[in-house]
Amino acid sequence: MRTTCLLLVLCLLLPLNAMGEEQGFHITAPQRLRPYGDNQLTVHAPIAGELTITYAQDGRTGTVVSGMAVEAGQNTIPWAALAAHGEPLSTGAVTINASLNGQQATVEARVVSPVPAVQFAVASSDTIYAGNAQDFHVWHQLSAPGLLRVQLVDKQGQELRSWS
Repeated sequence: MRTTCLLLVLCLLLPLNAMGEEQGFHITAPQRLRPYGDNQLTVHAPIAGELTITYAQDGRTGTVVSGMAVEAGQNTIPWAALAAHGEPLSTGAVTINASLNGQQATVEARVVSPVPAVQFAVASSDTIYAGNAQDFHVWHQLSAPGLLRVQLVDKQGQELRSWS
């Protein structure tokens, strides 16, 4: 009789324990993340606060969001699974870490092949005329998807400015 009562109490408490875990801070992600895709990270926040989400993959780390204000409850964060300069994450395992008001949560996902994306080419050079009749030559070099280095030189080839 005592064993039966103990078993009955345990069976009744297990669902309550599972409900408590569901209410805690946690993050979910699709099992398969596709770069350039419409991936949704979902964070359950028991209280409002500032959310930071980072990822780690093959020794590289990056930030998805930092200091994002979230409300208590479910919060959906779109993520294209791209690194800081717009390059797609590498195929393979990725760890996604979330922190909210000192609480930590982690989820594992797998990066698969990217969604087909429109690729574009930037003209290799162009001439721009300034208002004072001095012309400038702008040289474009597309070095990686999403990263563009621009160099501004005068007609003698002297660099006036460059930026990425």
